[in-house]
Amino acid sequence: MWLGLSAVATALIFALVKFFSSLHMRRLRERHMRLAQEIKRERSRKHTLDDKLQVETSRRGAAENKLATARRYKDDLYGRLRVELPETMQAELRSCIDRHPVPEPSGVRVAHQLGLTERITQALGQLSILVIEFPTAGADELLDDLVSQLQEAELKYSLPDEGDDTCFLTTAFDQPDDAITFVRQVLGAHEIERLSGIRGMLLAGLSVTDLDSDSVNKLFARTLHGARTILESAPEEGLLIDGNAYEHVTGREGPELHSRAENLWHLAWEHLSVPDWPGHTCPGQMTDDETDEKTAPTSEADAPTRDAADADATGLEEK
Repeated sequence: MWLGLSAVATALIFALVKFFSSLHMRRLRERHMRLAQEIKRERSRKHTLDDKLQVETSRRGAAENKLATARRYKDDLYGRLRVELPETMQAELRSCIDRHPVPEPSGVRVAHQLGLTERITQALGQLSILVIEFPTAGADELLDDLVSQLQEAELKYSLPDEGDDTCFLTTAFDQPDDAITFVRQVLGAHEIERLSGIRGMLLAGLSVTDLDSDSVNKLFARTLHGARTILESAPEEGLLIDGNAYEHVTGREGPELHSRAENLWHLAWEHLSVPDWPGHTCPGQMTDDETDEKTAPTSEADAPTRDAADADATGLEEK
């Protein structure tokens, strides 16, 4: 009897295990088929995206080639127009080129490195951009010194990539006076012979109607392209200051008019050490107030002593 009951119980347990096992296996097969279909669909989507990526990559390459061709054509045309047109039309030519520039990816990259989007909301009118061109050889020590001074002052800057034909150092200042003071303190400490072949330009007066970051970066790229174009025909040495930056400068001694048509001013390296910039004294130079403090009485307690000395001197003269 007990043997029969145990056999029946064993049969029931075996049947239940087999039923649930088959049910679980069926669910696993359904899940496996569903996952296999999803994998197949994702692979198909990946192949489609790869094809689209190849197409877009080829389009990008073609667009970059067209931009390079357009940029060369524009530079050639701009150079011919600068030679052929009279000086009275040079400013209008610059304005036309600045309004319709060929896109410069490097200019947008420099704008990102300088963080102009964050700073443009603080000072639109006096935000200044300093661009300094160094010779490709022989100015590494001076460039390293300038970079170390920028790092010490916690200023952002942009350096060219390795392999570039030109060496442009770009940095930003809140006011043109700050840029001029920095140039005087850093480059003015070196001998004139070491500044041979170094050129620079200071720009100010950026204005935008939309604070969108893309608009700001494109605006800066356009301005930077114009500055680099001007530097190609600039004097061999010195700092070029455009009209907007010159209007915000408090001291007008030192810079000389370079081009009235293009509204450019030129500051020669020989004038860097001249202490003629109001409000910004050179190291070791005392202002008029400091000189008065040196010659003024040290304290009010010294006044009676001096009066007594004067009285004694008067008595001696009378005797």
